[in-house]
Amino acid sequence: MTSIVPTFVAVPEGIRLFTLYSTCFIVILGIIGNILNILVFNTLKLFRGNPCSFYFTFESIMNIGSLITALILNTITITRTTDTISCKIQSMLIEIFIPLSLTTVCLASIDQFFSTSPIAYFRQWNTLKSSRLYTCIAVCIWILHSIPIGIFSYSYMRIICILSDLKFIHYQLYFYYPILLGILPMSISSIFSLLAFRNVRKIIRRQIPIDRRRLDQQMTALVFTRVIVLVVLYLPYVIYHMYWYNPSINQTNYMYFITLYSIGAFINSFILLNNGIPFYIFLAVSSRYRRQVKSFLVKKIWRRCKRYYHLNRNQIIPSRKLSDELATNMD
Repeated sequence: MTSIVPTFVAVPEGIRLFTLYSTCFIVILGIIGNILNILVFNTLKLFRGNPCSFYFTFESIMNIGSLITALILNTITITRTTDTISCKIQSMLIEIFIPLSLTTVCLASIDQFFSTSPIAYFRQWNTLKSSRLYTCIAVCIWILHSIPIGIFSYSYMRIICILSDLKFIHYQLYFYYPILLGILPMSISSIFSLLAFRNVRKIIRRQIPIDRRRLDQQMTALVFTRVIVLVVLYLPYVIYHMYWYNPSINQTNYMYFITLYSIGAFINSFILLNNGIPFYIFLAVSSRYRRQVKSFLVKKIWRRCKRYYHLNRNQIIPSRKLSDELATNMD
């Protein structure tokens, strides 16, 4: 038995190394992509004032925060064991960023349904002011929701964070993961994105400017694809945590615990991937967005850098300074 123990003791280190390297790779790509999303949606005149682009911008900000947090926490975990304080902070930050990402996608799908609706009353709800209000409410709700999770979290075997209160575990098992993170956001985002997709197919019959029509079609395609990716990547996460918090699971069995921990480390990379790939998904599904990104990089970034470079090279040297330099050289 003693010969088996060192092997299983070494397993968490291998898992942590895999988590660290995969996190670094996803974080680098994710931060670049989310920054470009923020710049494109806020710089191009076409997207300014559009509520759906505001939701995408806010989601990109949350994604950057989530990726940086994951990198910092994984770096701390790889350098030392997980203590209770870092465990509480980690649990609170995760319970803020993950639900906010889900909520933002839900709000974007609902907003796009209102934006493309043939009913004028619904289109009146599609305003930037209301989008900011809903986002602020969601931030406040999830910050308050994360407080009890931070209180009841502690470090188990100095490897992973688990909850200590049985009632709160039941809440996580029977309501939080299956309802708040599972059925509710996935069904809402899927239904409203499908309804928005149906509205867009009929939008040609309405008397609206062609630029607005193309924008609605583009944003609906982005939202619809974003919902599909979110459901595919979040569903394993929800199922895993429902199984993990099942009271019938014997977490005192070290071999079984390490197996679950390994699966969880792999599934958690899906969440990071969900936070890191929206920009690349948008590029893949929308040719118009590819042209917009290319136009932004060429006109806004490359030309400014080129202009700044030539400006520094072509600066006029003052005649007094030039004469002083000539005198110095003659001496």
